[in-house]
Amino acid sequence: GRPRQATPGDKPSDKLDFSVPPPSPLSYVMAFCYVTVVKLAVDRKNHHSIIVFGAAGDLAKKKTLPAIFHLYLSRVLPTNVHIICCDDLAYHSDIRNTDDLWNHRLAKYLAEEGRAADLMDFKKHLEFVPIKLDDEEVMLHLDARIRELAGGLRDNRAFYLAQPPFLFEKSVRAIRQQL
Repeated sequence: GRPRQATPGDKPSDKLDFSVPPPSPLSYVMAFCYVTVVKLAVDRKNHHSIIVFGAAGDLAKKKTLPAIFHLYLSRVLPTNVHIICCDDLAYHSDIRNTDDLWNHRLAKYLAEEGRAADLMDFKKHLEFVPIKLDDEEVMLHLDARIRELAGGLRDNRAFYLAQPPFLFEKSVRAIRQQL
C-alpha cells in the first residue's frame, strides 16, 4: 500500500510517510515504543561496574549480556560503566581473554541486536577476567582490577550470577569475603 503517517502500534518496517511531521513528537514515541533518555551532565564522581559471574555460559551469552547490551543501546547505562565478565577457565577452556569471549560467545548473539558501530563501542566497556571462586588470590586480583578501572572514583558494583545454582553459595561467599 501507500505510505501513511505513523500511529501507535506501527512497526519500523511498516510503510510510513515521514515527510509530514506527526501531530506531536509523542505520537512517534507511542508508535514505536522507544523512550530516549538524555543525560545533560556527566557523572565525574562515580564509576559503575557490572560484574557477571558465569559470563562464558549459555545464560550470559543468550540472555544476560544481550539484556545489558539493550540497556546500553537505550542509553540508560552510565557512560562510566564497565561490564566485567568473569568465569572459571576450568568450565570454559576456550575463553582466555575479552576477545575470545567476544568472538566465541557474544558476537553471534549481539550482532542480531545492533549495528556494527554500536557493537564495537559496547565491546570497549567489556572486560573478561578469569576467576576461581575458591582461590583468594585470584579473587583479590579481580577486586584490584575493578578498583583500577574505577580510577579513584566512588566504586559502585552490581553482581549478577549467571551460573548454575550449585555455585551460588560459593560465589556469594567469595563476593562477601574478597570483593
